[in-house]
This record gives sequence, structure tokens and C-alpha cells, in this order.
Amino acid sequence: MSSMIKSVNEPQLSREVTLTPNSHNEPAPLPEGRPTIEGLNPAEMPHGTVDQLLVVHGDNFIPGCAVTFEGVLLDTEYEAPHKLNATVPNDLEAGTYTVTVELLGASTDGQTFTVNEPAPPPETRKAHPHADTHPDDLADPDELEEEIEAAEEEGDFKPVHRGRPTKHLPKNRKR
Repeated sequence: MSSMIKSVNEPQLSREVTLTPNSHNEPAPLPEGRPTIEGLNPAEMPHGTVDQLLVVHGDNFIPGCAVTFEGVLLDTEYEAPHKLNATVPNDLEAGTYTVTVELLGASTDGQTFTVNEPAPPPETRKAHPHADTHPDDLADPDELEEEIEAAEEEGDFKPVHRGRPTKHLPKNRKR
């Protein structure tokens, strides 16, 4: 953007100066048209989800645009003239909400965002694989011990040895 600057003391002298738009001292230029929302991504989330990133797609966004949920301002980040990012809080009740973009007191037409009912909890496994078995159906540990001893005497059972076989027993074990 170029402009002519004239000296107050010497009006006949002038020079052309190029100004950098959007410097920190200048306000952002207003868009040619009013901001509009074309879509939301995502347009829904399950109830109880952690804070969700919402991408608002549209036109004529500038820094200073703010995304609102039912009129409540959300934490908004300007990304491009057609994209804003906002954070949807996780404490919303299930239902539909109207999302708008506000700029200088004016707001866009609303888009619908849905918070779905909570999903039913997943079916949990039983704590014990025999939890639904009647106690009388389970083996008696004393009977099992007797069966193991009888199998050892008949030579049908050999204890499992972990590690390499050795001829020497540990000092604390008897033969």
C-alpha cells in the first residue's frame, strides 16, 4: 500500500512511502463482506468428551472474530480468512447448540452443533472367570491335592521345573 506524504514545512517536497498493512499499530482491515459460516468440523461430539477442537469454516474471517456457543464466547484462534479454531468445553449437556461468529458486535447466521447422549458403559468382564459358577460346582482344593499326590506315586505326574535341570538342589530344599 503506497501513499504520498507531504512535508508541512515544505509542501513542494513530497515522497512516496510504502506502508505495511496489519502492523501492530494498525487495526486489521475489515473484510469486504460480513463473515459467514459454511460448516463446522466436527458438527457433533459425545457428551463427556474432553475439550474438543472445533474448526469453523467460512468466509471473511479476520483477527478479532470470536466463535460463540449459544452466545457464550469460546477461546478462538484466527487461522485464515476462511478458518477459525475454537475450543468446545467438555461440560456441555447433551443437546443442540447454535454456533455463531461475532465481529464488532455483529454475528453470523448460526450453525447447529450437537452434543450426543452419553454412550452406555461398555459391558464389563466378570471379575473372576467362574463368577457365575455355583460354589458346589468348583473342585475342592483338598481333593485336588490328593489327586496330585496319587499321580506322583503312580509316576503319571512330574512337577514342572522352571529353568535348566540341575543335579544339585538348593540348600534350603530336601530330597
